[in-house]
Amino acid sequence: MCNSQNQCASPPVQSFAIYGNYRGGALTLNIDQDIPGLAIGLVSYNAMSVSITGEFAANVVAVFHAGYDPGTTVSGVPASRFFEALRMTPTVADSGPPILICESGTAACNPARQVESFFSDLLGGTLLHHACQYDEFAGPRKLTDGGTCQ
Repeated sequence: MCNSQNQCASPPVQSFAIYGNYRGGALTLNIDQDIPGLAIGLVSYNAMSVSITGEFAANVVAVFHAGYDPGTTVSGVPASRFFEALRMTPTVADSGPPILICESGTAACNPARQVESFFSDLLGGTLLHHACQYDEFAGPRKLTDGGTCQ
């Protein structure tokens, strides 16, 4: 994995959570649970502005955005831990687009199975939860809020 400044790392990911949507937008994620080696997977068509907060924010070893539009930003973790890859090929074939561009439960976006397989293959570790929706995520979210995506 390499970020936009060509800083490459192989973080020791033990667990990961996924947040996917179509609209991108702001996401404040409060890491309120002590999970060492935590990675955050993001997927959206539009750019996201992500803020990692909380008592255990230092446990986040990687934040990875896959999508269509460039410009996603992440604060609250060192810049070297943020990776953006646009228009990646999913690791499993499914009914979604041939590139990983968004997630919303609509036919125009990638289904949950493609997104989960992509991040599992990329990051390793155990999937904690997967939250997805069409619109931006409203208000701050806690890691312990979990999420579902179908």
